[in-house]
Amino acid sequence: MTTFVLRNPSDWSMHSRYKHLFQRTLAGLVLVLVVLTVGVTLHYRNRAIDFLHAELPELLREAADLNARQKTKYVRMSGPYNEEPERIGDYRPKVFHANDTTIHHLEKIVDMETEIMREKHSYLMVKGDLHSRDVQAVFDSLAHRKEIHVTTLIRTTSHVYKKMNDWSGDSTLVQSDFESAYTQQGIFEDINYYAYSDISGRSVWWLMPHGFIFSLLCCTLLAGGFLLHVMREVRSEPVVTEPVTPESTVPPTGYADIRSHLHIERKHLVFQSHRKRISPQQEKLLLLFLENTAYRVDKLYLKEEMWNGNFDKTNHMTSAINRLRQLLAEVQSPYTIVTDATDKDFYLLIPEKESENTQPLDAIH
Repeated sequence: MTTFVLRNPSDWSMHSRYKHLFQRTLAGLVLVLVVLTVGVTLHYRNRAIDFLHAELPELLREAADLNARQKTKYVRMSGPYNEEPERIGDYRPKVFHANDTTIHHLEKIVDMETEIMREKHSYLMVKGDLHSRDVQAVFDSLAHRKEIHVTTLIRTTSHVYKKMNDWSGDSTLVQSDFESAYTQQGIFEDINYYAYSDISGRSVWWLMPHGFIFSLLCCTLLAGGFLLHVMREVRSEPVVTEPVTPESTVPPTGYADIRSHLHIERKHLVFQSHRKRISPQQEKLLLLFLENTAYRVDKLYLKEEMWNGNFDKTNHMTSAINRLRQLLAEVQSPYTIVTDATDKDFYLLIPEKESENTQPLDAIH
């Protein structure tokens, strides 16, 4: 059974109040740090996802064009290019010959750089040298260079001269949650590139400011640990009891051992083998009596300490005293609370047998 070491009223009102104020302030700081850490993490998470959504399509376009340049580095394109710069955006009739195939089509007039790139992609497709695994290798290299770590599969399609649907790997191995597309208008048909990316938590975390988030997390954990330490200190702090008034320095005969009989244990009032749940208000009220060496408390002090700010402090005090007196009876303790017969401005916690020499509980307050 745990016995509480109790404080006197003056210590309760000054030293303990500062302790509890510090504890509440520290709890508020921990809450602010938790909210800040969560908010900063979510903010940078959303920024990382937005960055990937914007960057992956550009990576696909860059990878497809770079693959075409590398593979046709030593191939001479037919040319000439950009013969009619004033007609860019218009269409002109063209004829494409390949072995036994002749294709009549309309070709869009573009600038010279776009026309060269269009011919490179078409050349690879016609020669059968346009493979998704090659584009995948370039894509992964570019992503690694930009510190983007995502699992991606590349698919390449065409539908006229060659019906192609080429994957860079097993499509069942990637759970795609973002799709990028890049269409390169070839000489006589469009060549489509698709990237299916799995943006995992690791991919997002890699782009977030680890140091800053870890610093916030460490500060939160340190503040939380310190708060737990302060809470344990406040609950178990030993305090030397002192009398409140000169009149209360000597306890009345016959009940100097009340503290050794009454215990508050896990929100219960305990007397011998009897126990009853005690409310926080009743617990504080009982402590005010037990903290005083003579178990004697000023009524005015009670009103200011317990019900400061209430309109009818006297009624609140009387009701609380009655409930505490009833609780003492329910645990079958021999103690009760009465008005001091020598001074009606004080309450006394005394043995039931000595209450005959005092004024009744509902005496003038």
